[in-house]
Amino acid sequence: STVIPILVLIGLMVLLAQLNLDLARPFTAPRLVSDAEGGFLFYGGGTRDPGFFYREVRETEKEAILAKRRYVRGVLAGAALLPDQVVTLYAGDRAEDPWFYSLSQRETLKRTWSGFLNDPERGLDFPRHVATVDSQVYAFGSDVAGRIRAARLEIDPLGAQVRPDSVEANVPGGAKVKDVPADAKERVPPPLEFASVLHQGELYLFWRVSTEKGTSRQPPGELRWARFDGNRFGEMSRFQIDLEAFTVVVGLDGVLRVYGVKHGARDDKILSFEFVKDAFRDGPSLAYKREGLTGGAGVTALAAGRTPRRLFLFAQIGAAIRYVKDEGQGFGEWQDVARRPAEQTAIIYGWFAALICLSAL
Repeated sequence: STVIPILVLIGLMVLLAQLNLDLARPFTAPRLVSDAEGGFLFYGGGTRDPGFFYREVRETEKEAILAKRRYVRGVLAGAALLPDQVVTLYAGDRAEDPWFYSLSQRETLKRTWSGFLNDPERGLDFPRHVATVDSQVYAFGSDVAGRIRAARLEIDPLGAQVRPDSVEANVPGGAKVKDVPADAKERVPPPLEFASVLHQGELYLFWRVSTEKGTSRQPPGELRWARFDGNRFGEMSRFQIDLEAFTVVVGLDGVLRVYGVKHGARDDKILSFEFVKDAFRDGPSLAYKREGLTGGAGVTALAAGRTPRRLFLFAQIGAAIRYVKDEGQGFGEWQDVARRPAEQTAIIYGWFAALICLSAL
């Protein structure tokens, strides 16, 4: 009667340790790319191997369908859609590994080509984002001097290869921060995050830079943005507040909006800002709940996109991925995409039950 509870307790400790490995690698960083034909949702996989899940987004007149999830190896950083293909950007498995691009079939996401974009002559030393402008795919990032750069990816019609072509236009000092002087011998670090949306023929590119070095995972920063027409960047602007998690999307009403969470805020709200007359104005906020054992972290990543009939907003809340959609009457209720409450709850209650049983005996 004493040995059995002890063995159960030890077993629960081992099980808790194993599950903790997965909890340390939670579902993370949702990314959504979509067009009139549908799209794909990508998010980090909560597994020991570097990889991610993807789910196809299909739309009918009555409902939106998220297809069964599939797993792909690789550290996904971004994706862009073409009529029959998907261009994906991957980070190296290790920090010193170069980033690379892949071309995949849209129906199966089977890779047909992969290659690196690390030629210093193109000036894109830190690729971090991909987007489509006027049926052309561009890679965005920064160079060692702190300029925001772009590279056009000339894609073979047969889908055999991608030929990077530099674009001379850049945003001087786009990745630099005045409060953090950069040593002339050091590389200016790349922005923390990018987001973009095509609106009225131009790409609105947003990026966030850190204003402090060597701080927490979400250090104080500054959100910046500029227009890009495929050949040149417009003037860089600074957003009115620092958003540590943000995304940008064109709503069903045709209005460009930025959704985000203010740095350091603990009010369980996602803020919105509407682009009116060349300026962003405050819009209505969207409430969410901090659910689950890891929900106390709040929203740490956002992604948004739209299909012809619906607008989707995905959020990483703790270790879970949830979403809310607007079908023309405003946002509805939050729904789950990926979370593990049953396993977590069973471990916690099983742990305490074993302790109580052992103490009683």
